[in-house]
Amino acid sequence: MSSVAGSRSASGIPETLEVSTRRPRGPRTLEGISAAYSEAIERTSTKAAPWYVVPADHKWYRNWVVSRLLIETLTEIDPKYPEPTDLAGLTIT
Repeated sequence: MSSVAGSRSASGIPETLEVSTRRPRGPRTLEGISAAYSEAIERTSTKAAPWYVVPADHKWYRNWVVSRLLIETLTEIDPKYPEPTDLAGLTIT
């Protein structure tokens, strides 16, 4: 790690930029990268906010998958328009 200086301004914000010359650590193989993605998706996907892995090799297929997921989700939650509360004074022209 190298830095230009270690001083801070009156506001407490560093006036220097520290630059690391080390490579970031993490998976270096395709298998390692795939495992890291899988773990991240497994740890953050919940029933209330699920993740979906959608293949994007072909736009038409990606669009079909996303539209099916959207249709299934909307069918499951069965959204309804809210009931109007006060229509007095409403003029339809």
